[in-house]
Amino acid sequence: MKKYSLYFLPLVIIVMTSSILSDNGKAGKTGSPGELTCRDCHGDFAANAAGGSIAISNTGMTNWQYVPGQTYPITVTIARTGMSLFGLGVECLTATNTNAGTFIITNTASTQLKSATVSGVNRVNVVHQLNGGASSNSKAFTFNWTAPAAGTGTVKFYF
Repeated sequence: MKKYSLYFLPLVIIVMTSSILSDNGKAGKTGSPGELTCRDCHGDFAANAAGGSIAISNTGMTNWQYVPGQTYPITVTIARTGMSLFGLGVECLTATNTNAGTFIITNTASTQLKSATVSGVNRVNVVHQLNGGASSNSKAFTFNWTAPAAGTGTVKFYF
């Protein structure tokens, strides 16, 4: 039995290490109610500090007024002169802090969907892929969002 344990231990260490080394973006780090921010893992700079910026834009929504069930292209642009790697975490929540609408990944090289349980609710986030934000001075992450059903009311994007 001990003989098998010695062979099993290196396998466990390799599996655990490979998951850490191949880490991508993490869900549940958008700063929404009950969450920390991306600075929980990346504390190098405060958001928008020293010439950095983060902006979210859409195509087709006037004044961010959505039509229930309609799909909209969303772009989140992160910039800071001299940087060459950027990350992303985005979620959209209702007034009761549940998922609002549905995210659709349009560029699997830079973004993916991940989820985190926050206050007992499974929240879906768009997050960066490992090295998916490699770009000089700025990175525009794009994805689609399908608006929630009629009667949902006001929603908030956290990024």
